Amino acid sequence: SVPLDLTGIPPGQWYVMEAATVQLEPIAADLYSATVAVDLLGAMGEEYVALGVQYFQIPVRTTGDWFTAAGLPSRADAPQAVNTPRPVGELSPPTGSDFDVAVQGFLSGYLTGHGDIDLYTAPDTSLSATTPPPYAEVILRRVGVEHAANDGFLAVAEFVGIDEAGRRVVSEARLVVDAQWRVVAVLAGLPEATP
Repeated sequence: SVPLDLTGIPPGQWYVMEAATVQLEPIAADLYSATVAVDLLGAMGEEYVALGVQYFQIPVRTTGDWFTAAGLPSRADAPQAVNTPRPVGELSPPTGSDFDVAVQGFLSGYLTGHGDIDLYTAPDTSLSATTPPPYAEVILRRVGVEHAANDGFLAVAEFVGIDEAGRRVVSEARLVVDAQWRVVAVLAGLPEATP
């Protein structure tokens, strides 16, 4: 792991290594309660200690296609069940296969605006890059695939999105792909492109 410079951070303060939303429950028409899993480090002088994964609830409000925090986070218990479905097969680190390259290439183009996503989409698919792009860089962490209906496949990818400020968010994408690993459709987990 990369050493962290916590100089100037007061003892007792936290450093977020990774964060991911694991549950989203509606409260009102445009208000939700988000449960976020956070991998924390705690500053102890100029050193840090791993605090492990802890959970927080944050009220969020929908603003177009985006969510905006509507209040401060509060400690929460781990949810009983995560609402993100997993494929039957286990997710595994990418190996550089054609499938991995296709998923990485599509996610990078779709979420950063860099690259030609047409190279990774099936013919007659009307997918375009997300505008504005939520990330400056996308790193594929783990990926899995299972057979789906109509001779297609369901790809599930866990990735790290890095925004322009360097903040990292772990997310999961679900894609429908054909037998040539070309993306046919984007399912839950990714923001939609705006016309």
